[in-house]
Amino acid sequence: MKNPCFRRRKRIIAIDYVGMGRISGSESLNPMSKPLIFVINQEFYKQVKNKIKFSLALSFINQKEETPLENKIANQKELRFYSRLSQSFNAGKLKITPTFRQEFRKFFVGDGLE
Repeated sequence: MKNPCFRRRKRIIAIDYVGMGRISGSESLNPMSKPLIFVINQEFYKQVKNKIKFSLALSFINQKEETPLENKIANQKELRFYSRLSQSFNAGKLKITPTFRQEFRKFFVGDGLE
């Protein structure tokens, strides 16, 4: 009789990412004083077959760009939805994973739509 703990389960795996970047400057060492980019990403993975993986993801990106001529900071927001299908192949000691990715992106400037 097989142990039920070793059965392969077809499950969906969720992964969250949160990231932040900043502009370097000599006037302040506080990392929150000049934020440049903020990213939140949610991905869902599903192992379809033995070496085939499918994923869906939703990302929100808030990025600030400094224009050097006008000395203004433009706030650009992006909403990104994408799906990914990949299959891995073993070639000796090398593992190759070609990936097909389709994405939809929507940009917002400030508080309005672009």
